[in-house]
Amino acid sequence: MIHRRAALAIVLSNVLLAGCASAPQQPREQPLFMQEDQAQVQAEGGPVEYVAEQVSEPVAEQSTSDGADGGWAPVESSSQDALGDQSRQNLALALASTDRNTRIEYLEAAASYGNGQAHYELAKVYTEGVDRPRDLKLAQVHLLAAASADDPEATRVIGWQMIKGQAGHEQNVNGGVAVMEMAVTKSVRTQRELGSLYSNLYTDYKLNDPVKGEAYLLEAYNAGDVPAALALGKLYIQQGRQAEAVAPLSFANDKNDRAAGKLLAMLDGAIANAGAPGQRANPDGSDSETYYQQASEIMLRKHSVDDEAKAYALFSLAADMGHNLARAELGAISGVKIVMDKQLGSGWLDAEKQSLLSGTR
Repeated sequence: MIHRRAALAIVLSNVLLAGCASAPQQPREQPLFMQEDQAQVQAEGGPVEYVAEQVSEPVAEQSTSDGADGGWAPVESSSQDALGDQSRQNLALALASTDRNTRIEYLEAAASYGNGQAHYELAKVYTEGVDRPRDLKLAQVHLLAAASADDPEATRVIGWQMIKGQAGHEQNVNGGVAVMEMAVTKSVRTQRELGSLYSNLYTDYKLNDPVKGEAYLLEAYNAGDVPAALALGKLYIQQGRQAEAVAPLSFANDKNDRAAGKLLAMLDGAIANAGAPGQRANPDGSDSETYYQQASEIMLRKHSVDDEAKAYALFSLAADMGHNLARAELGAISGVKIVMDKQLGSGWLDAEKQSLLSGTR
């Protein structure tokens, strides 16, 4: 446990000193702890300094001539066990309490004994500002204390703060991901969010490692995480693995996830129509699946605004030919058309599609 805490302190120190890995982005309004799918914190005031935990080397016992022990007396294991018991008992009472003020009192007691989860829950309390006045500086103090106590959710949140350049951290995407990796074996949510990051399922961040992303999303899905099942289904669809997408999307749909239900319905229709060439082929012999795959490949790799416009046109061609998944993708990237309409006028899409059909694009 001590080695892990020290490692987290070292990683945080290194990545904070490494400087910006990418240009800072504007923080969003909604605080991180209140997000379900994309964790974010709205930082106020100056940065909170993180003080790395100092781990003392053990001092060897020495005997003096009169028989008295020299140096520091060893800590009795029974004392450590008693502190741990107090920590766990107060946390259990907090989680079981139906009175909100009493819950916070027990959380504060558990945190005073060094309980990481209690510190994390208090960080949420002071971020949300419902049961106590909103205090983001105090929330950050509890968050860092929780991470130092090896709480995986706190570690995940600090990773996001670094990725987004929030709460006093300079933006450092790679450093934030490295911090999140330290929590991935203990947090299903971290598996899901790292999986989505590596799979390029978040709009703002492209880590371009879909193999690693799929592995993490599979872990979270196998653990019963519904959002991970939805994300895995989306990844499979983007990769043209429609048959494999059915299982995770069906699982999420059974858990009443509406987005999964819509994708599943479109997927079923696409699979049912897969053998209908009259609906899926152009006179020149090109087919909607080819256009769909070309567009998906563009969106999966690092791409420019022009690339997005081309992908939108390819999806549009596929949708015109009856490709249901292409229609779903058009809805997901509708912002591309809005931007291009403003820049080039509403006729750009027809012109782009014609150039694609003629082979000049």
